Amino acid sequence: MTAEPNPPNTNAAAKLQTALITGASGGIGYELAKLFARDHTDLVLVARSAEKLAQVAQELHGNFACTVKTIALDLCDSPAQSFCSISCSTKESLWTI
Repeated sequence: MTAEPNPPNTNAAAKLQTALITGASGGIGYELAKLFARDHTDLVLVARSAEKLAQVAQELHGNFACTVKTIALDLCDSPAQSFCSISCSTKESLWTI
């Protein structure tokens, strides 16, 4: 079953929303990414497989015209946790939260 896109939200505040979704290359994370993309929410997708993330990003951008950034990272690894903490706290971060 394919999720149909919702009409674009013209509310200026809604256009500034970004969802950070972990485990986005499959399962519940992937399904959540589709739901957010359908509502025209920009996405930052995190999962271990860069290849799977690229496929998901291409699919979601193509089907729903949302902006999708990907981060191939295993969040169970200590370096990944430090990376996320530093990235979220700097002005030059990968995303704005």
